[in-house]
Amino acid sequence: MIDFSNLNYLSASVNVFSVFFCCYLFAKAFLRVSPAVIIVDCVIFGMACVLALPLVSRYTFFHDNRGLLLFFALYFPVFHFSLELTLARTLVIYLWSVVLFVFPSNISCIIDASLHPEHMNMAFAADAFGVHLVFCALLCLFAFFAISRIDTRFFSPANTPETLWYGWLSVPILFLGLNIALLPESYRLLHVNLLYPTYLFFSGSLFVLYLYLTTIFYSHMIEYVHIQEYKEAQRIADIQMLQFENLQAQIEADRHARHDFKHTLHLLTQMAASGDAQALLAYIREYTKESSGAVLKNYCGNPAINAIINYYEDRAQQEGVITNLQVDLPGSLPMSDPEFCSLIGNIMENAINAAKNAPLPNRRFSISIQVQNDSTLYIVSSNDYDISLNQETTEKISFFSSKKQKLHGIGLQSIRETVDKYSGTLRISRTDTEYFLDIAIRI
Repeated sequence: MIDFSNLNYLSASVNVFSVFFCCYLFAKAFLRVSPAVIIVDCVIFGMACVLALPLVSRYTFFHDNRGLLLFFALYFPVFHFSLELTLARTLVIYLWSVVLFVFPSNISCIIDASLHPEHMNMAFAADAFGVHLVFCALLCLFAFFAISRIDTRFFSPANTPETLWYGWLSVPILFLGLNIALLPESYRLLHVNLLYPTYLFFSGSLFVLYLYLTTIFYSHMIEYVHIQEYKEAQRIADIQMLQFENLQAQIEADRHARHDFKHTLHLLTQMAASGDAQALLAYIREYTKESSGAVLKNYCGNPAINAIINYYEDRAQQEGVITNLQVDLPGSLPMSDPEFCSLIGNIMENAINAAKNAPLPNRRFSISIQVQNDSTLYIVSSNDYDISLNQETTEKISFFSSKKQKLHGIGLQSIRETVDKYSGTLRISRTDTEYFLDIAIRI
């Protein structure tokens, strides 16, 4: 007969729902399914865990609340599927939340052992359960205020490398193992000599150390985000400098051309007077050929945006991609120049990389950037691609997304994050030969 006389199974339900609340609160910006579906899923799975826990505790070596670890492991694939994040990032969020709410169980154990030394481990009485409930509620409240103030950009693959996340996994795994190892088999052991205060000291120290290490990890990640932002700003600045140098060279060439043009007119006059029409036409053709060169186009009134568009237009020409660019922008935009340049740069770079692999003569890329009705910024892009490429390669160099599939590629992830930041919409589709991207952002 399974003993329900204590409250440890009810405390297990508190742990389960606290973990679900915390991990989804962390990942709320990266949900692939609606919150309503997640809530229903968590309630059903959580209740099933609590009902099945007595059987697991009785017939397996997962005694007491340790059986929750088995259920948490079973739920992780569901959690990973529900997010648009990489495996390392979902693992860190999930394990961090699980370990965080192991500490209330340990503290409640200490309280229960002090008040009811005759109990077996985690046979919670009402007072110990009350402590556990309050502790979990306080941690949920702490997580809510902490998460509302963190910079979620450090979750982005565009800002932080995967290796750092895999490296951090060792921390929650270590603390999980230590907390499980610290749980005594019987409360009586805690009352031998000075073991009780020692147990209390180590449990409290582990909790403080866990939060401290988490703070260090977050600080390092944010520092990495700032480094990536600096690199992106430097890249845009380098492009602007390159376009500025090209513009200076063009201005200098035009100055020399104007200086030399009077000599050209004098020569043309002599050739026309001599009546040698063939020589005159040949000279004009040669002169036109030499004087024609790369012309920097002025797409809008923003020098930074002009530099980015000119740069990638030159890239497209070098790759043999035919471009069709239409830009009509006002003086002010809903985002900063670095953000907008990064957005346009990622769109054009991905599209050109895909189009250059398309079979000739189908190597085309077009983009329209304009504000309609003074209220909405629209960016519409399309590019050809080579359908014969394997799926993995196509995903890396092209746009590919749907509601049931994850985003692939750091460039596309960065585009998505920028659009989401300004509450815009991003739609991506494709045919057998062409990719389409549509962005709409209210201004």
